[in-house]
Amino acid sequence: MNIAIIGTGLIGRKRALSLPKGVCLSIVCDTNMERVEKFADEFRCKSETDWKKVVVNPDIEAVIISTPNKYLSPIAVAAILAGKHVLIEKPGARNVSEMEAIIKAYKQKKVVVMFGYNHRYHPAMIKAKSLV
Repeated sequence: MNIAIIGTGLIGRKRALSLPKGVCLSIVCDTNMERVEKFADEFRCKSETDWKKVVVNPDIEAVIISTPNKYLSPIAVAAILAGKHVLIEKPGARNVSEMEAIIKAYKQKKVVVMFGYNHRYHPAMIKAKSLV
């Protein structure tokens, strides 16, 4: 599977380092040219500064979105409508209308959409829930 990571900060890097075998990081994208080129060199993939080009790239099957919160929903909606599987980092959206836009796009396409709530099943969270 060929994937792209949009957002090459700390979380994007963590996601890149944790990719399973059989997944090819093809493109990384960030508005910071210096950071994205360094990231691309490290992970031996292409770099891009325009996320709109990434989500319509026919070679990309899935997109990890690890941008600042205000960009999560618009990028996710575009990627979903382009037929890409999507992992959206938390919080996923800043408000109900942004989340509703993601849901509306999801209902139009047969893709997998997940949110990066990676601590949801963490043992500490489960214990806290049981205590509450």
